[in-house]
Amino acid sequence: MTLSQKKNENLVFVALSIFLIVYFWIRGHYVPITFDEAATFFHFVHRGEFWYFNSIPDANNHLLNSILSYITYSIFGSSKLALRIPNLLSLIIYLYFLYKLSQTIETKFLRWILILSLMFAHFFMEFFALTRGYGLSMAFLLATFYYLIKFSSEKVTTNIIWISVFLFLAELSNLSVLVLVIAIIGYELLIIATSKLSKKLVVKQVIIIVLTQIIPLVLSSFYMFYLNQKGSLYYGDSSGFWNLTVQSLILFITGSKSIYYSIAVIFLFTFLIFAVGYSIKLSGLKAILDPKLALALLLFATITGVILLSEIFGINHPEDRVAMYLIPLFLGSLVMVANFIFIRTNKFVYVFPIVLLLFFPIHFIYSMNLNYVNGYKTEVLPESFYTKIINDTDFNDDTPPTIGGYRMRSFCWVYQNYENGGSQNLIDYVSYPENQSDFQIVDIDENPEWLDYYDIIDTEPVLGRKLLKRKQPLSLKLSDRQSASSKDDIINEYFRLATWKADSLKAESYYLIANIDIVSPYSPFQAWFVLQFNDESGSTLSYKYIPLDWLKDKWNNENMSFNHSMLTGALPQNLDLIKVYIWNLDKIEYSIKNSEITLFEIE
Repeated sequence: MTLSQKKNENLVFVALSIFLIVYFWIRGHYVPITFDEAATFFHFVHRGEFWYFNSIPDANNHLLNSILSYITYSIFGSSKLALRIPNLLSLIIYLYFLYKLSQTIETKFLRWILILSLMFAHFFMEFFALTRGYGLSMAFLLATFYYLIKFSSEKVTTNIIWISVFLFLAELSNLSVLVLVIAIIGYELLIIATSKLSKKLVVKQVIIIVLTQIIPLVLSSFYMFYLNQKGSLYYGDSSGFWNLTVQSLILFITGSKSIYYSIAVIFLFTFLIFAVGYSIKLSGLKAILDPKLALALLLFATITGVILLSEIFGINHPEDRVAMYLIPLFLGSLVMVANFIFIRTNKFVYVFPIVLLLFFPIHFIYSMNLNYVNGYKTEVLPESFYTKIINDTDFNDDTPPTIGGYRMRSFCWVYQNYENGGSQNLIDYVSYPENQSDFQIVDIDENPEWLDYYDIIDTEPVLGRKLLKRKQPLSLKLSDRQSASSKDDIINEYFRLATWKADSLKAESYYLIANIDIVSPYSPFQAWFVLQFNDESGSTLSYKYIPLDWLKDKWNNENMSFNHSMLTGALPQNLDLIKVYIWNLDKIEYSIKNSEITLFEIE
């Protein structure tokens, strides 16, 4: 390739990269927050509680993402774009190492197939515009792949150090890559063992790998088993690598369950196996250690490891985004092995299947949008729903309307409410599906009976989810009103606001309004408003809650009040007592100047 040709290729790559960066920054601003992003924000970023073993034990906590998002949140605030900045910046790292990786491929058309497929796999690339650890980890893995390939040819210690740095960052970003990490370490040790390096250099490199890769791997694995014991590795199942992992990745990357995509994957994987075998036939067993076959070996080893983990330890097979690291590994393997064969045979017939990867730039064009993330499409909650509810003139007093909906849409609503001052009620998913809430955010097909009680007032454009409003408000009858206040500051864990014995309740369900003047100097003030149902033994039958820090950061102004409402739903069987209280999670100082809890029968 002449200097002029290289310059032209570089200009095209830079132009495409600028386009991608601009496009995903725009998506970062416009695409509604997803459930997992909102959960990350409220559980880890907002509270600043993200360190392992000192935070909620949940796989949702991608540590490096939580740390970096906390930093941008502290500087720029809680907007979607501010929280997504770390992943958006990591896109630059990803593109840089995609370019470096592509330069290891001598054949121009194969080089550009690699670039176009890994640059324009839309539903894969979307994660660079989310506040999750997946985009970060993909950027660091691509850097790892580059230095691993470089190490397999140069075998210098500097490459091992860079592998260690990026591998560690990838682990901190996304613990689901641990099986791949084991494969990478194994490949490094294989390269060292088969090299003709001096004994002193071998010992040095092995010590570096043990200290900077194996020890962090062991610690990360320990935390993964800790999460598994806590039941927090809930994503995925044991239904099989093909049935779950591969099929979910096909849906994840294409947005379709078409059988043709499954056939294409089988065809390409079969081609990869035969291509590796043919490479060995062309160059002998030494081909296994050729840099061009490195990613293919990692892919085979990782797949084997995932299957063995499931069979031996009962670890769930990874599903869609949790297994997305297999995508660059698979695509990279195909192109690099094809390049290995082509430069030795110069016959296009041996590499023509790789042309199928041009599906991705074509798919990218008609997948472009500013409305949703394919991996979270079922959770889309357009901001127009919130605007419609908050501006509804039928609810212009101090008590906001009640809202019903499915649990997986609740966090998206919580975030929108938080961003707009926290004046609205949270989505009530405990009683879902029900017909009492003032508004519903639902799929009509799940319960067509809704249309007997509600009118459709808005529709989201992706899956057609509806915003419903009751045709007639509930008929209410005052049942009781209880007041409470604190003379002094409260530091106790619980402060009771109201109680009702079951024998005093005649209706099947009730509506509750809470007006509380609550003040705390702490930010965020981690306390819950709780409506709880107990049986005669004092055991909890069910409960509903509103975390105060999910509404507002600060409750330090005496003019601020908690004015919210709840539906009890059908009262549970064996009910003995209803109690309403404040749960002060951190047992920190606060005060209640006035509290009034009003209970209405629903007639």
